[in-house]
Amino acid sequence: GMGGVKEEAERVPVTAAVGALVVCVALLSAFLAKAMTPTLGLIVANTTGTRFFIWNLVTAAFYETSPLRALPGAAAIVWAGREVEPRFGPWYFFAGYVFLCALACGVITSVGLFVAYVLTREDELLFRVTHGTVGLIGALAVALKRFVPEQPIHGALPAITGELLPVGVIALAAALWALGALGLARAPTDALY
Repeated sequence: GMGGVKEEAERVPVTAAVGALVVCVALLSAFLAKAMTPTLGLIVANTTGTRFFIWNLVTAAFYETSPLRALPGAAAIVWAGREVEPRFGPWYFFAGYVFLCALACGVITSVGLFVAYVLTREDELLFRVTHGTVGLIGALAVALKRFVPEQPIHGALPAITGELLPVGVIALAAALWALGALGLARAPTDALY
């Protein structure tokens, strides 16, 4: 019941906060995407250009525009975070890990898009919106591999252990991306303004 949820939230406060944040922001975005996406999504031209929305390097990792993408993302974060957060020690170590991983996702994505722009001269790459929880899920998979390499990820899947999780997340993300199911926006951002 609710008592169990409250106890779990107290045991893993950062995990609970991140999961709730992803879902709440996605629910808001369902109504306010036009205003929220240029502000929270990662757009290289907005992050480093005249707007200097530098926070996009971090916020994009927590931002989903669809509750249908946010719910499985938040569920994966909560599932992994429940195992990982207690092993980090004080809550602020885990909070720092989550923040640094979100920042790393933003920086790597920005550099990748900028390099692609330099190589192709496709202006659209500088204005492409990227966002989503996959990078954080990948970071948590790496932490699970580190902390519980031999542990099966689920009783129903005993062959899939923490050791295989990072590769599994990459493969699943690539498959979802190929199917168009990840939050790498397909629409040019000028449609948002």
